[in-house]
Amino acid sequence: MRYFFENKLTVETAVEKTALLKEINKTNEVAFEPKRNSFNVKKITTYVAVMDKTSSNKWRFLNLDFTLHFQIFKSFFGESIQKELGL
Repeated sequence: MRYFFENKLTVETAVEKTALLKEINKTNEVAFEPKRNSFNVKKITTYVAVMDKTSSNKWRFLNLDFTLHFQIFKSFFGESIQKELGL
């Protein structure tokens, strides 16, 4: 994931944004690129893809790092499927 900023960030602001992006994205891998005035955020996340009649036979993707998506997943799939997927 990359975050761009229009206005040039100072060193102090970049340090503050780094800490904020680490917290928001729940990762320690955030790097500021001064030449691009942007941040690279590296994070491993778990997605589940679902396609059945409840999704109108269209692929739907749930990012299980998002609380709402995880709650939806848990409400639709029982413990046996969660265990089978290693979640």
